[in-house]
Amino acid sequence: MSNQPFPLIEVTRGNIIESVHYGSLSVVSPDGTILVALGDASSPVFLRSAAKPFQALAFIEQGGAAKYDLQPCEIAIICASHSGSDEHIKMLQSLHEKIGITESMLQCGVHPPFDQTAAVKLIREGKPLRPFHHDCSGKHSGMLAFAKMLDAPMGNYLDPSHPVQQRMLRAFSDMCAVPMTDIELGTDGCSAPVFAVPLPAAALGYARLCHPDELETDRALACRCITSSMASCPFMVGGPNRFDSELMAAAEGHLVSKMGA
Repeated sequence: MSNQPFPLIEVTRGNIIESVHYGSLSVVSPDGTILVALGDASSPVFLRSAAKPFQALAFIEQGGAAKYDLQPCEIAIICASHSGSDEHIKMLQSLHEKIGITESMLQCGVHPPFDQTAAVKLIREGKPLRPFHHDCSGKHSGMLAFAKMLDAPMGNYLDPSHPVQQRMLRAFSDMCAVPMTDIELGTDGCSAPVFAVPLPAAALGYARLCHPDELETDRALACRCITSSMASCPFMVGGPNRFDSELMAAAEGHLVSKMGA
């Protein structure tokens, strides 16, 4: 296998190949066997938003869903890069009421909703952007819930040394079979810590997430809780005309999809 990106897609116009798009691809079984590998498997890759199910894992594994009586669609939005539609805002408001936190505590910042209907409505009504419109606000809500459950400080929940971030990192490390000290850390667009590992390690993490039979009981149950919530509430994971949502809806519960920038 080459350590260079591989030509994955050719775009044609008429009979001419107009552009070639390079990338890397890895398919790994839950036992770590590499089934398919194209391109560069050695360089660390930031998962960005594709890490969200793993960031939710430690919280769910340690009883977060039971603690706050979270329903599947609430768990799905914690793992989401949502579009900021009215449906997403209502779900976040319900989630915050259950947890006992406020929107002002979110440190994700703001940006216009990905949902064009919601974005145009805000402009027409002259209403300001709010943290709930940010696609990562569900993830940040889950981090705040985890901090509250641990009785840990909530004002600095994004600090990489915070108990919430350390437990999330440890869960990700376990799932991808990469020592914590070998995981590259960066800052995501929402100001939260984000992880980078070689592509086969990330693929292993997802293989274990979706087929957790060989994991210890509590972790396996948490994995199934997360994947079943995402698959049963695909709209909450993305939104209208979003790839993740459309693919999971079409698959009718048989797969999980999560994009990352």
